[in-house]
Amino acid sequence: MKGFLLAGLGMLSLDGVTVQVDFRDNNLRGGTEPVLQWIKRSEGIVAAYYGRFPTSSLRIQVITEAGSGVGGGTTWAGFIRLRVGRDVSSAQLKDDWVLVHEMAHLALPDVGENQSWFSEGLAVYVEGIAREQAGNRTQEDVFSEQMKQMPRGMPQPGDAGLDHTHTWARTYWGGAMFCFLADVEIHRRTGNRKGLQDAMRAVAATSGGLSADWPITKVFATADAATGTKVFEELYAQMKDKPVTPDLHDLWAKLGVVWEGGSVTLRDDAPLADVRRAIMHPRGSGATRAGLAAPEAAGHAAAVDHAAAGDPAAAGDRAAAGDQARTGDQADAADQSAAVNPAAAAGTMPAPASRT
Repeated sequence: MKGFLLAGLGMLSLDGVTVQVDFRDNNLRGGTEPVLQWIKRSEGIVAAYYGRFPTSSLRIQVITEAGSGVGGGTTWAGFIRLRVGRDVSSAQLKDDWVLVHEMAHLALPDVGENQSWFSEGLAVYVEGIAREQAGNRTQEDVFSEQMKQMPRGMPQPGDAGLDHTHTWARTYWGGAMFCFLADVEIHRRTGNRKGLQDAMRAVAATSGGLSADWPITKVFATADAATGTKVFEELYAQMKDKPVTPDLHDLWAKLGVVWEGGSVTLRDDAPLADVRRAIMHPRGSGATRAGLAAPEAAGHAAAVDHAAAGDPAAAGDRAAAGDQARTGDQADAADQSAAVNPAAAAGTMPAPASRT
């Protein structure tokens, strides 16, 4: 990383990507260096997942606020705004998920409001896998979060499918569930030669990312062509207009992911354990595991609060669609319980819990 800081403006050159960092209020108690390292680390994680960073230049605006931790973020094409507590610690930044989530938005074209579930669900899903591949989270941590949170994405009474049910839970975790199902199925059909990561690399490279407007059908056609399957087309046809309730507990068990004794255990003798390992295995190109910080805590203190409309400071850019707090509005999230899965109600899976 090369960089300098002048009058609240940081300029970074990261693997050929120019990142301008604007510190709106330069009053961080720990100074700007931990934030610049956080940006470097997050850029490396996203570059490694996609094979290269989704854009050649990026402006990041950091707004400080009272408290600690990362308060949230909003992404437009080429521009990310972040809210950071002035007392944020290096440990909190090393364990943060918000910036990787925001940067992942840059790799997907604008698919429109009705398909915001894919934009948000993909960013949720990619964040966990990408950080694990980079050594910034453990497999157990990623699957523990999935088992706690993903059941919230199950359809509830009155659900009309992903394209027509725009609750927080269906948008974030219903979308992440779609990505999880697609990833497993692509690996299964291709004998672990391809996965969702290969599909999304192709979409990012072909489209140019968030600056483009693509219908979801074009995204999925490009993704399927990259894997030589029809997984996205078929899964979308199943889930877009009607509720689908997959047996997540059974799928996790087949992958060798078991909740026991209050934590996740990974079993390599499970029938699809090879699929789980392949999904989590780092691909070539981009950043390596070396130099990327390991997680220092299991908790995640931040919550994303994206804007749904354009921002005057980023004239001409368009906001990533429809984000609210990833941890969810409590009134909405309270309805999304693990009881939708009988196995969860029986106590073999953890009850949902917000990231705190």
